[in-house]
Amino acid sequence: MIYSQISLLFPKPPQEQAHLISQFERLPDEIVIQILSQSIIDLETLGRVVGVSSRMYQLGVHVLNHYRLPSIQISLMIDQEGRNKMVSQFEVTRLDPINLSVYLTCTDKRPRRYYATKASPVIRTLSITDHYYLNNASVNFLDTESIKSKDFPVAVGGDTNKIINRKIQVKQEGLHCFEPKRRWKYSYEISQKSLHEYHLLQVALVMPLSRLISLDKKQEKKWSMKMLDWVMSKCL
Repeated sequence: MIYSQISLLFPKPPQEQAHLISQFERLPDEIVIQILSQSIIDLETLGRVVGVSSRMYQLGVHVLNHYRLPSIQISLMIDQEGRNKMVSQFEVTRLDPINLSVYLTCTDKRPRRYYATKASPVIRTLSITDHYYLNNASVNFLDTESIKSKDFPVAVGGDTNKIINRKIQVKQEGLHCFEPKRRWKYSYEISQKSLHEYHLLQVALVMPLSRLISLDKKQEKKWSMKMLDWVMSKCL
């Protein structure tokens, strides 16, 4: 089963919480989706959910595709010898349900000019911005009562920067695929080069869901089991 392979990426909850998971799975699909789409649930918790069972895998992927991932943006900052900085935004287009790879496309379709006489451009930072917390801060839980901030303190918005410092290869024209340590994949296109300049067009990013989650871990508290206890007290 696919979800058994996913459990290798996301460790299962503690054994003592197994009875709570069993009760949770008795809820109708519509209720589970409402719970999983709440803004207080972080990506790491959803990553664990998809490894619980085949049913939770399907519901978790649905929530990721239709609720969580569309609110995420990835930013790449590129410069050439410390100058000509460019920050490009990438938006999620889809989640591959088989291998849980997240596909993102660049929102800026304009090529950027670089100088052929200087060093190759370098990807300096990779960052993530999660708008889901901000846009859904006042979402009601199952349309019955508001979630109180004191119950589950979370970081709102959040912009996490990670230094990359990866040099882009620009020796040849055409479409290129850059895959640093196989952790993520970056596609870009180099235009026809002249003696002094060339243009770089950013195309797409692909990264495993687990990698996306690792970028999104700038949270004030890890509370997946606390959240589950809370759901049980409210719904059962």
